[in-house]
Amino acid sequence: MAKEEKEHPIVAQYKTAYDISEEYTSRLSAEILKKGFVGRKANKGTIDDVVKFLHSKDVAAMIKKALGGRVNDVSDEEILTRYGLPKHVIQEELSQYESITPDAILSLVQRLSARIHGEMVSHHPAAIANLAYDKGMDAAKAVVADLLKTSGGDKYAAANQKTLDNIVTPDKLMDHTTDLYQRHLPAEMARHSDRLRKAVYQSK
Repeated sequence: MAKEEKEHPIVAQYKTAYDISEEYTSRLSAEILKKGFVGRKANKGTIDDVVKFLHSKDVAAMIKKALGGRVNDVSDEEILTRYGLPKHVIQEELSQYESITPDAILSLVQRLSARIHGEMVSHHPAAIANLAYDKGMDAAKAVVADLLKTSGGDKYAAANQKTLDNIVTPDKLMDHTTDLYQRHLPAEMARHSDRLRKAVYQSK
C-alpha cells in the first residue's frame, strides 16, 4: 500500500493565505491601473487621489472579500485602519517620486498584500508551539521545514535546516517561526512583483 503524505493543516492554510493575497494583489493592482495614477505627477492632488482610493469603500470591499468571515461585522473604516496603510505612510511613500511610477505602485500593493497574508497566518507560531508540546518537537519542526519549502523552495529550506535542527524547545520554535514569517514574508510577496510589474508596464 503506497504511503500518502498528508499535508498538515498549517501548511495548507499558509498556501491558501498566499493564494488569497495573490488574488487580492491582482484585483487591487487592476483597479489602481484603471484609475490612471501611473504616469501622473506625484503632487499633492495626485497623492490625495491615491490616498482616497486606498481608503475607499471599494478597497474595503476587496479586503472583505479576501478575509471573508473574519471581518463580516467590521466597519469599512476599521477594516481600512487594520489592513490598509495609514494615510501618512502612503503620502510619504509617494512623495519620494517625481511621478507615480510602476515601482511606486508595486511598493504600495506589496505592503498591502503582505498585511492580508499576515493576518491569515498570524496564529501559526503559537499553533506550531502547541504542536511541539502535544506531538513533540520533531513533528512541529517537520511542519516548519515544510513551510520553509513551500514559501522559499528547496534551497531556502536547506539553508535554514541547521538553524531549525538547533531549536530544542517549543518557545524557541515559536520565536523562530515568528521571525521567519516577519523576515520571509516581504521576500515571498516579491513573487507577485514580476507579474504585477509586467501588468503595470504593459498598461503604459
